[in-house]
Amino acid sequence: MENSLTQQVLWGMMSLAASVSTQAVIAVINLLIETEEEILSQGATSRSGQQYTDELLSSQNPRRIKECLRMELHVFQKLCEKLKAHGSLEDSPNLTVEHQVHM
Repeated sequence: MENSLTQQVLWGMMSLAASVSTQAVIAVINLLIETEEEILSQGATSRSGQQYTDELLSSQNPRRIKECLRMELHVFQKLCEKLKAHGSLEDSPNLTVEHQVHM
């Protein structure tokens, strides 16, 4: 599952929390949550899950790949190959095997 904008900003703010008041952090968090809920309620997303997976797999950042997939890219690719070969998973009209495993 991809990180939401709120989650990404929260991670960044945690490193700044020592120099920012608790009230300021809470106010920004509440604003981010409200904004994200509004965007999600409108059905507006920047990319689909499949698009995110495709972008991730073409990434040149091994650390990001390992953080998102919880394994190195070559291991993920081998796993997907084995699942396809044994008939355990197959591409559907809307989802590749890679995205199904990523989820």
